[in-house]
Amino acid sequence: MKLEASLINILQVVLLSSAGIVSAENIDPYDDGSQYAYGENIGWINFEPNKPEPNVGATVSDNKLTGFVYAENIGWIHFRSIYIVDFDMFANFAVEWRETEVGLEADLYEDGNVNWQDLRIFTDYWLDECPADWGLCPPSYKVKTSWTAGL
Repeated sequence: MKLEASLINILQVVLLSSAGIVSAENIDPYDDGSQYAYGENIGWINFEPNKPEPNVGATVSDNKLTGFVYAENIGWIHFRSIYIVDFDMFANFAVEWRETEVGLEADLYEDGNVNWQDLRIFTDYWLDECPADWGLCPPSYKVKTSWTAGL
């Protein structure tokens, strides 16, 4: 529980400290050491580790936090949105069962009907990662910053 609280506090610090910054990689853009945060249980966290691999370091935008960061006591932390196709998503699917209308989120076969063809596709992904183009998947992150593109 303390680990979760520490991560939440760290995310809040990162989001507040990076609001208004615009670039592809936007943690510590001025190279002044602002990429570090500290958590009591996980130690120092580097949001911009010096690694040549792609997507290492964190990027904050107006609706998501992505990338890899390194915490000295627990190792790598991967910020990404993964939603598993499970009973919660099935409940959303069931709401539109046997509906006929263009643009239904549960119309995975994309024929204007939510029926057995859609259920077959749905079950093919059961307990697997939700495809990003499915309307049934929740939005990536519930993050809001004052970041504005183009400023």
